[in-house]
Amino acid sequence: MTYIKNKPDSGKAPNIDAPKIQGNFSSFDTVFGNNHLSMNDPNQKQGDHTTIIFQSITGSPGKVFNAALLFARDAFSKAGTQPQLSVKIPQFLPNNIANSPMQLTYNTVNIIGPSQYQSFLLGGYLIYMGNISGASAASVPISTQITLVPAPTKILVAIATPNSFNTSSTPQPFDVSTTINNNSKFTIKSTSNGSRSTVVNYRFTWVAIATV
Repeated sequence: MTYIKNKPDSGKAPNIDAPKIQGNFSSFDTVFGNNHLSMNDPNQKQGDHTTIIFQSITGSPGKVFNAALLFARDAFSKAGTQPQLSVKIPQFLPNNIANSPMQLTYNTVNIIGPSQYQSFLLGGYLIYMGNISGASAASVPISTQITLVPAPTKILVAIATPNSFNTSSTPQPFDVSTTINNNSKFTIKSTSNGSRSTVVNYRFTWVAIATV
């Protein structure tokens, strides 16, 4: 039913306007029922949200000094362009400069592992973590490449730590270093896996932070 915004009017016959006013009130109930509990909710929770839908906007809201704003807009990443949820917190910088929005969501979160996990950090960053293990002959340098999935735009830092000991006469944790190869790959290297003529098992835990 179409909402008639100029009813009631100053006409002399209320019975003419009554059906139209009833129609308007019916429209109120229909519109209010979108993403809300109905006016006749048996648990008396009328008005509670069932769903919040953000219409995607372009640009960013203006200066905000006393409220945090949630909004949806397109975000760009290596995976493409998708609408994501952003927040703009109350202004705190000098000279009434509005804060920049922070991206809150990302399409992919990898929690199944087992050797690599990934999640999202506020502001458009991804954090990856995992482990790598294998076996190497003594005195043979170890070099193993990690590929981040999903692929980020740029790896900012990659760190690895040893979880095993070498086979030298006085066993020590493996030395370890990392080299970033490109936007989605880095290499873990180690040279001190011992000097005895035996195969040694190694295990490294690693973490990497990248831009989406």
